[in-house]
Amino acid sequence: MSYNVIIADDEYFILQRIKKIIPWEELNLVLAGEAQNGAEAIKLLQEHPAHILLLDIKMPQMNGLEVAEYVHTHYPMTKIIILSGYNDFSYAQVAIKYGVVDYLLKPVEASSLNTTLEDCIKKIQLQESHQHQIQQYYHYERCMQLSNVLAGSLQLQSLYLTYTELRQYPYTLYICLFMNDETSVSITRIISALRDRGFDCEYMKETDYIYTVQVFLTLPDSSAVLNILRDSLAYMKALDPKEPSDSLEKEGVYHFILAGEAFPVMESWKKHHKKIYQRLDYRFFFPHSQVYQLSDLPEQHTAALQLSKIRQNIIYFLNSKDSKGFGDYVDQTFDGILQLAGPEYLRLIVTEFFMTYKISYYDMENLNDNVVPSVDRMLEEEYLLADIKDSIKDYGLQIINKTEAVPSDIILCKRITSYINSHYSEAELSVAGLAEVFQLNPCYMGSVFKRVSNQSILQYITRVRMEASKTLLGSGNYKISEISDMVGYLDAFYYSKSFKKLYGYSPKDYSLLANHREP
Repeated sequence: MSYNVIIADDEYFILQRIKKIIPWEELNLVLAGEAQNGAEAIKLLQEHPAHILLLDIKMPQMNGLEVAEYVHTHYPMTKIIILSGYNDFSYAQVAIKYGVVDYLLKPVEASSLNTTLEDCIKKIQLQESHQHQIQQYYHYERCMQLSNVLAGSLQLQSLYLTYTELRQYPYTLYICLFMNDETSVSITRIISALRDRGFDCEYMKETDYIYTVQVFLTLPDSSAVLNILRDSLAYMKALDPKEPSDSLEKEGVYHFILAGEAFPVMESWKKHHKKIYQRLDYRFFFPHSQVYQLSDLPEQHTAALQLSKIRQNIIYFLNSKDSKGFGDYVDQTFDGILQLAGPEYLRLIVTEFFMTYKISYYDMENLNDNVVPSVDRMLEEEYLLADIKDSIKDYGLQIINKTEAVPSDIILCKRITSYINSHYSEAELSVAGLAEVFQLNPCYMGSVFKRVSNQSILQYITRVRMEASKTLLGSGNYKISEISDMVGYLDAFYYSKSFKKLYGYSPKDYSLLANHREP
């Protein structure tokens, strides 16, 4: 990241020299403004918040020490460097009182100034790291409490004992979001937009791409929330012109946002959460990059499917080695799913395909023993029907052709796994990032990896991170939030949730068990 700098000095040529001797690019510094008196410096700081402020002692209107006092009170995170022509200890004493990082005598030497700037940057980074840890801890604790109320293991009144500010809100609502950008940038923008407008809210990461946002309301009116969501989405689309908004087939960054209905907080949260979370699968049938309400979606179809007939057709095409007929049948089946726009149909049919593969062709080594969780993971990760359809075709054609992974695919997968094993601790590690490293199309790379290893790249990354975290938990030397950061998770709540989903117990319980400690 870059750091903003404001320089204040009433002597023009000195100011120009200071600008010249600073290695701006090398230190990632940006000149946010320059002032010729103390009042201008404060006005600049109000308009353009700065990380570092260089102040001359003697300036008209307000001198450097008066500005330092103001900044120390109103902008405590800003680092101050005093530039003075006076070798007076009393000035330095006052400067220390106002948290000045250094007191440099004019004419300032480039090496001294650069060393001080580097020191400022280190202090800023340390502050930001501490602030991030505090924010993450608060987020983790609040998510755990809200999650426990949702699960029914914590009473609402107990939640109020910790978060008294929530007592003022008699209503709440859930928002579910699918965002495949593999970063927390989009959700952070949405949460910031809601909080900037005065809404108390929290987000919980459910899967790699799915988030739930809970908003607390004084009235059962969600119109203002919906407007903020639409504005935020429009802003994100403007930032990323590659994002498709009118297609179910194109690759890109997708945002599918579904807002639930406001309900009294005294009601069961679980039924409202379940209703909206399950209907997030409608993203496969509706244009992306839009905000939907539950009322925008049709009622889910409940008519019975002739699964036995589907199974017979699958077996017929596979046994007859009819590759074209099988491909046409899969296309036809998915055309029917698309026409019905039914998530339940989609889930049942995809499960039936893979269940038939597993039962009737049990020698397929690259099929998981437990089909249902595998299908669940596929539907959680994918956002295009075409990709799900291609996966079904790939497995079926392997059965028809009895094909084994080609050596080049195996070599590619080994390179990918090796890279992941070396870089799993990096929070920015993602499928898109891997595709750039190996200069491959993300969809092609993902399909090859899944075909060879019977798991998605995301699943492999998760497994590697979790195994590494088990080792760290077993050492007993780190906090949960520290381990989360060390294995590449920026969100400790999501890390804990993923760990429990994979192993059946929380990181805390595993740590207690591994270190033979009492809870």
